[in-house]
Amino acid sequence: MSNIRNSLIRERGLLMLTDIQTRILSAFSREVQVDDGSSAAVEGPLKILEWSYPNLREMIAGKTILDFGCGYGDQAAAMVRKYGAIVTGVDSDDGYLAEGIRRYSGECELLKAVPPGRKWDVVTSINCMEHYPDPGAALDQMLEAVKPGGKILMTFGPLWWAPWGSHMNFFCQIPWLQLWFSEKAIMAVRSKYRNDGAVRFEECREGLNRMSVRKFERLMQLKRSSAKSISVRLSAVKRIQFLTHIPVLRELFTSHIIAELDR
Repeated sequence: MSNIRNSLIRERGLLMLTDIQTRILSAFSREVQVDDGSSAAVEGPLKILEWSYPNLREMIAGKTILDFGCGYGDQAAAMVRKYGAIVTGVDSDDGYLAEGIRRYSGECELLKAVPPGRKWDVVTSINCMEHYPDPGAALDQMLEAVKPGGKILMTFGPLWWAPWGSHMNFFCQIPWLQLWFSEKAIMAVRSKYRNDGAVRFEECREGLNRMSVRKFERLMQLKRSSAKSISVRLSAVKRIQFLTHIPVLRELFTSHIIAELDR
């Protein structure tokens, strides 16, 4: 009986704590307009890719490209227009694809899945790796889709433990929100601004797999036999790069990962 009583007391205490956190978080939250590309094409759609790979032109100009996780197709179309690439975009979200086809029909091919057997010179993945339900399976698809001698260019962030790693800045501007508040409290407040019914980070429409630096580095280790070479660069918050070399702090202050895999 004492164990049951202690369990009930503990559960009641957790509920009270969640309620307090929810009230505090609600007080610091408001709707923030975020340009997600849904109403119009994102300005400078290649900004992140060009920042990550300064020699992007020689990497993709005139080549066949698979843009894995293409969203609305803004990056895919921009690679066609600026670099003369032949681009196929793939995204599992029907809404993204429908809007992308409306915008860019005739400029680039947009599909829901990678056609079996087809290969591309380069596979790009922009701000997607932290969203895939199974990042290992997604990377396997990329490796399968790239030609021998080709490349995978993968750039994404913020990482899970970074200041905005919770991806909740559309309603709250508190950094490291996922450290200060419980998942239940964050999801309770999020429900006031998004109606997808998510009660866990992984259930959000955009998906969050809690990708950390350590988790990504482990994934790269598992895939080393599938690639000739793998290079990974970490970009720190405010460009304070030395923090990426310090245990624990590298998780908290690495905002972006830039990876290049040679097939």
